[in-house]
This record gives sequence, C-alpha cells and structure tokens, in this order.
Amino acid sequence: MRLGLLADIHGDGVGFQQALAWFESQAIEQILCAGDVVDRGPDADAIVQGLIARSIPCIKGNHEFTLLREHGRWSQSSQRERLASRGRIVTQATLAYVAALPTSLRLQVEHRSLVLAHGAPWSDVVDMLPESRSSKWQRLVREHPNDQIIVLGHTHRPMHVRCGHLTVLNPGSVYGVTIRDSHTCAIYDTTSDSLTLYDLRSQQTRICPVVEVALG
Repeated sequence: MRLGLLADIHGDGVGFQQALAWFESQAIEQILCAGDVVDRGPDADAIVQGLIARSIPCIKGNHEFTLLREHGRWSQSSQRERLASRGRIVTQATLAYVAALPTSLRLQVEHRSLVLAHGAPWSDVVDMLPESRSSKWQRLVREHPNDQIIVLGHTHRPMHVRCGHLTVLNPGSVYGVTIRDSHTCAIYDTTSDSLTLYDLRSQQTRICPVVEVALG
C-alpha cells in the first residue's frame, strides 16, 4: 500500500495543491495529514475544504489548539486584515472542522495498526527526532505495544526511524518559508518500507534514509 503523508501545511494552499497533484500522479491509495493545517499562511479555509472533499484523515496540531483558543480575540482585533493574511481568522465552517478533529487516530493499514499524531501521541508539542533522548523513544515503544507504524509532524523535519517494533515517519512540512521548513510531502510504501520525499520547490524526489534508534 502507498500512503500519501502530509503535515504542517500551515495555510500554504499552493504547497497543498502541489502535494495533492503529486499524490494523484503516483496513484496513492490513502492520504493522511498529521496536523497544523492552519496558521501562518492565508489559505486555511480552502485547505480544509480540500481535506473534507477528499475525506483525508487529519488530527489536531498545536496550531489548531492555538486557533481555537485565540480565534475570538483575533476576530475582534483592529488588525483583522493582517491576522487574516496569516491564517488566524477563518470561517465558522473551518473553526467547526478544527474543533471536531481528534488529537490522534488509530487506523488499520494492511493488517497493521497505524497511529496518526502531531508532536507525539501523548503531546502535540513534543519533538520526536532521531537524536531525541532515549526516554522519549522508550515511552513511545512502551505505550504502543500493538501498533506498528506511527506518523507524526510538528518538527518540520522528514524522518524515517525504526525503533524496536515501531516504524516512525514524518513527511516534513508542506509549509516552506523559513530555513527550518522542509517544504515536502511524502509517500510511504508499506511493502518496501520506504519513505519517498517530494520537494515542493524543486519537484524532485529522494528517499528518506532510515535511522535505527536504540532503546538502551
């Protein structure tokens, strides 16, 4: 099975459409989104409509929580136009969609259990990186004894980690403004266990190298 993976779109409508076009050209069977759809870019409303139209499973990221907490105040601001251009004022339909998103999802993919979360399954603001301290990886393995694949976002860094019985993936960020942003999406092939990254600037692909994380 070939899974199209999105994360950290942050209102980047152009990048979102480029990612969808690539997925369509690659005959993807399922697309998943690991959160942070809103905030920073101006196109959150259109992106949400695209996610709904394609029935793309999605979860809340930390920027969704921020939007829900601050939207009322932002809507009353004298800087409404500037805030709207940064994706901080959205329609009521988008707000309702964001509010209804779960914090994580568990899906079955070819008889394997896949968990979709943002930073980590226990927190939307935790960074999971290959160099993260061992205790984070130990917790991940300990709390997911019956899962095989975990898809995350938040760091804006692509990642393909094997840790114990888990394969942990991050497609990087669709959003691509700062040096921290990867401006990528990805395809995970469950048969070959490969993560192919698509650079939305250069339209080039590359394989994300596998990193083995030891638990000891």
